[in-house]
Amino acid sequence: MQLIIDGVTLTKAPKPLTARQRHMAQGIKAMRILEGEQYDNAMHNYNRYGIQLGQNVPLWGGFTGHGKFTLREWTARPKMTKEDWVQHLPAVKRAAYADKQQNKMQANVWQDNERFLCQPDIHKAHGLKLQRFPPNSGDLNPIETVWAWLRRDLAKREQSDYAAGRVITIRQFKQRAAQLLQSYGEKKKGQKHSSLEKLVRGMPKRLRICKERNYGRCGK
Repeated sequence: MQLIIDGVTLTKAPKPLTARQRHMAQGIKAMRILEGEQYDNAMHNYNRYGIQLGQNVPLWGGFTGHGKFTLREWTARPKMTKEDWVQHLPAVKRAAYADKQQNKMQANVWQDNERFLCQPDIHKAHGLKLQRFPPNSGDLNPIETVWAWLRRDLAKREQSDYAAGRVITIRQFKQRAAQLLQSYGEKKKGQKHSSLEKLVRGMPKRLRICKERNYGRCGK
């Protein structure tokens, strides 16, 4: 895995106090609900208001197989046309080759099945080779776990902002998200591997478990 990419729509909390309280009540701490689990406030899917509150901040990001988060592309909207996506391919290429351990002539870019992403010929012209995760396979796409971490940690900081009466700008929100993503690739004191490295190293076990469960939707 030279580069694993995916998009996520983050939400910056609104300024009015009541709206910020409702934003925090969404419980954005996970990306999906596992089979057999019930809805609760700790799951991102639970939203008593029916919509995702706050200002949408779409992000397309990616990290390398060696645990470095090298791609952060803030976009106007999460869904793009094929022509829109082509404009981001130079950044994807830089991200894939930013890892000094990447010395192949063509980098494998792992992604989901969004139509605007699936342009193998154009990716090839940029020195990239597409590898696609199976549809509806959140367990097989490790960046989904990173998005869950990011939503959780952003929610914690929003709670601190609320308690202190702080309101941050979109620019500050993006800087905060970027710092968190970078921190996941850093080794903490006394640890042999960073969080991203552990995630990549754990993929063989995740694949084995999915196989034992005969795959199915989301690997269950």
